Amino acid sequence: MADNGIALVDITGISSRDNFISIDYERTIGFDVRLLAKDTFTDDSVDTIQSFKVNQYGG
Repeated sequence: MADNGIALVDITGISSRDNFISIDYERTIGFDVRLLAKDTFTDDSVDTIQSFKVNQYGG
């Protein structure tokens, strides 16, 4: 996964995911996986900002 810009961040423990539907329960169990994905974008048709001025308003 690392070669494709994806990192494993966290895996939670297995837990009950029961869901009450009207008059009955849907019994499920599961876990969560958190991933971080990096995507690089380059657009050479946009000019680079060389300098800028900050105007302070208010107090």
